[in-house]
Amino acid sequence: MHSLKNWYPSRLRIHQQLVCCEWIQLEDIPFMDPFFDETLAKARSKPCNSSRFRPVSSIDLLADWSTSLPHVFPTAFIFHVSRCGSTLLSQLLAHHPRCISLAEVPFFDDIIRTPFNTEALPDFAISETLAAAIRLYGQQREGNEQHLVIKLDSWHIFFWRLLRARYPDVPFILLYRRPDEVVRSHQKLRGMHAVPGLIEPAIFGFHAKDIHSLNLDSYLARVLERYFEVYLDVASEDNRATLLNYADGPLDLLRTVTSSCGIALEDTYLAKAARRSAFHAKHPTKIFSEEREHLRAAPYLDTAFRLYDRLEQLRLRTKKGG
Repeated sequence: MHSLKNWYPSRLRIHQQLVCCEWIQLEDIPFMDPFFDETLAKARSKPCNSSRFRPVSSIDLLADWSTSLPHVFPTAFIFHVSRCGSTLLSQLLAHHPRCISLAEVPFFDDIIRTPFNTEALPDFAISETLAAAIRLYGQQREGNEQHLVIKLDSWHIFFWRLLRARYPDVPFILLYRRPDEVVRSHQKLRGMHAVPGLIEPAIFGFHAKDIHSLNLDSYLARVLERYFEVYLDVASEDNRATLLNYADGPLDLLRTVTSSCGIALEDTYLAKAARRSAFHAKHPTKIFSEEREHLRAAPYLDTAFRLYDRLEQLRLRTKKGG
């Protein structure tokens, strides 16, 4: 199975209830980009991926092929409400010499959202397929990798029970931020989940009639309410979940995550992480700065703030107790 090394399933294809996946060769491209689709874009420009014909296999082969390659078991899953430091945290972990850091892998999202954007597929096993994909993406490229940290898309929090059933002992990191600060960031550049219809409404538990009259900011507020509600459920029920607030700063967030996951930190790595944290998460060559203008008085954020305040009380109580 050595010939499969550095091959990764990149896209799910469904045709007349036949489920296939496209593959891509990533060669020696490091997983250092803010988002994994940027890594895939680099790979597609390589000669080995430039053919008009795409390597395709049945989805059923993932399970067998994934167990044949040396791989790292997940160390942690990072959930986030968007614009709350998860991208930078993932970037800092990517610089760790023993860590594979995956930032919003599109293929994982393809698997998770399949039941919501296609007709019912008999015998499509989401949990088993996702676990096989994670094994393939966690393959040891150098041979010395010991940790695999997976930053999910923000809406994947609604599938936390599926992940917990598959990975009962893996820590869940629940990263969040003041709702007004999240909205302010999206007002500059909207993410997928902040625009009605780009992500299937059913994933959030919405009906079309509930959201058709909302403006963009009010819609995002509703999304944040749903995120915070599920965060409260997870934090209350799951003793392997850790609440983290963006306000703690990137290096403190990094120390908390690595401590809860058993990832050792050396002084040379911490110095590198400190230098990286001074730059923008999505634009690594740009010095980071932000305006912290608050919108708390906006009535459409009232419910989101009530839920946020409950999360903060729970986080601080848990932190104090720890």
